[in-house]
Amino acid sequence: APQPMSLSDSDDFANQQRLYELLRQAYFTDYEAARPSHRLQHVLSEELSDFYRKVPARPSLALAVAMGKYHFAWYQQDGKEMDVHSVREAAELLGLSIQFSQCDRPDLPSEVFFQRMCHARWP
Repeated sequence: APQPMSLSDSDDFANQQRLYELLRQAYFTDYEAARPSHRLQHVLSEELSDFYRKVPARPSLALAVAMGKYHFAWYQQDGKEMDVHSVREAAELLGLSIQFSQCDRPDLPSEVFFQRMCHARWP
């Protein structure tokens, strides 16, 4: 049976990896080259919205939700038009993740900057 997803209040990068894997599996469920529809796209949107609502209380989710929106909610469900609202939310969440991980500190050593994946957070 599926286990509940373990999320951290301090390791936002681990959260991003866990959520990405979950979303990726759902995104490609029943996907075929001959039939490139994503059957669970509406479920993905609902899950991302649910996680988005949790970010104010759990800022360690900001990176995970931002990247989830970036990878799986860039386009509206018909796949023809960019979902500008979702893209805007992703950019805002990346900004929050920069603050959460302290990637905005000018005195952050470059080694730590790369360890925290700060270079991937700037929209």
